[in-house]
Amino acid sequence: MTALIEFSAVGCHARDFATPLLADVDFTLAAGEAVALVGPAGAGKSTALGLAVGESRPSRGEVHVFGTDTSHLDRAGLVHLRSRIGFVPQQGALLGNLTLLENLELPLRYHQRADAAHIAEALRDACGLLEFEPEDIPLCLPAMATQEMRQLVALARSLALRPQVLIVDEPALGLGGNAQREIWRLLAGLRERSGLALLIASHDQAAARALTDRVVALPARHHDTRRMSRSMRL
Repeated sequence: MTALIEFSAVGCHARDFATPLLADVDFTLAAGEAVALVGPAGAGKSTALGLAVGESRPSRGEVHVFGTDTSHLDRAGLVHLRSRIGFVPQQGALLGNLTLLENLELPLRYHQRADAAHIAEALRDACGLLEFEPEDIPLCLPAMATQEMRQLVALARSLALRPQVLIVDEPALGLGGNAQREIWRLLAGLRERSGLALLIASHDQAAARALTDRVVALPARHHDTRRMSRSMRL
């Protein structure tokens, strides 16, 4: 089966080139498959997801996405790659100066310059995969909404362009028990209904194992936090 995402002996360092963030990571994600990266805080889960969407490049090894080495992509190539991936960073990363609905519409307006009818159809499809309707979204800025609603909107936004792969960083981080269970349930239903390939990062190993086909365990890494903090500011 052709890999949509493939990590081959991937290592990554902070900008000082001395602080390791990842070392010798190998895994593949095939069409229709779900894979979880698990490990404690600081293990490099978010770093790995950033490599998968081309936000950074490995310091060694290779990351192939849709058969292309991401290190060889120019800006236009990265934009095209990201249009085929739905990515939800930790806690959604919604834009605070846009309403929830404007956040949801953003990828359609940016990547497709879609008209109102197309936007309405795409939003209804994306929200439907998560068992809610666009009309259920409060007419407010993200700061005024519940964290669960913000995460639902972030997930729906990632589906608006009908991606081939969905990547989610800590799907239920910071949510209460019932909301956590609901997010994991919705992800399981989304996978069943859409057939999307799914790559998630989570510290919740039990929930991740229940959702996915395979788990890749990233070990704890012991950094000089003072040096790493300085290097990431450079």
